[in-house]
Amino acid sequence: AGGVCSEEPTAVVYIDGKGEESALWVGKARIAVEPEEILAVVQELLAEGRVRRDLMRAEGVANFTPTQERPRLLVVVDEGAEIIAMDDPQNDLPLLRGLRSLARTGRSRCIDVVWCTQKPTLGDGIDRQINGVMTDRAVLRTAGETENRQVLGSEWHSHELTGAGQVYIKDESGRGPDQAPVLVWDLSDDAQVVKALPDREPWSYQGPQITLSDDDEDQDDADVAEDWMGVQRDVLRALRDSGEARSSELAREIGCSDSAVKQALSELRAAGRVEKGPGHRAPWRLLH
Repeated sequence: AGGVCSEEPTAVVYIDGKGEESALWVGKARIAVEPEEILAVVQELLAEGRVRRDLMRAEGVANFTPTQERPRLLVVVDEGAEIIAMDDPQNDLPLLRGLRSLARTGRSRCIDVVWCTQKPTLGDGIDRQINGVMTDRAVLRTAGETENRQVLGSEWHSHELTGAGQVYIKDESGRGPDQAPVLVWDLSDDAQVVKALPDREPWSYQGPQITLSDDDEDQDDADVAEDWMGVQRDVLRALRDSGEARSSELAREIGCSDSAVKQALSELRAAGRVEKGPGHRAPWRLLH
């Protein structure tokens, strides 16, 4: 709703994994529900991002300024677990790769990805790479301590919230775990309010034709490099929370493969960030 009503030129793209609540927003936002629709809009967003990147380079600026022609794009990904389940690169549905790229590169280009899920666990409801670059988080009551730790950290206690609509907010303003929860309400529960919002022409890519496959190999390489950094961040956070843990325990905790965790630990040890005790099954711990 904030995007629809914003004074800054803004357009909303609503990617809905279930295809239910987005029906209320027809005429207010660009809607994508079916896998092919989602892939198409992600490809359009990637093309838009590259055009904005080139404009920024030409102007010698680090941040894009939204205009009526190229507004800020608020990309809402609803029902994240369903989107993860849809992702099928082997059958020409590489949804997550494009969304990961948008999450990593979109901020300076005024393409903001908001990931929403009812299952806040890495790999199930939240993609691990996207989770690693999310700076702002609004969290309702989680099912347990594990979910709380993965989305907020061990200092927080979202699993202990008791009231309906209570939310913890973690953002770059410095809001900490000692804050009082904020009360929110679901605008989609009030169809009349949504209908009263101003209608908007759905956003679509308007620019030169870009063959996205030209950069596929480079994008794969970038994804691999970012993937290892994502595992390193998750490993460091898990060790900070637990004090020490074996690699197999870390793999279960952060939802990654054993080989990915071992690679991350090897790189972190080489960087002087972690150490392992004596013995094959000894636990790992942080050095600083």
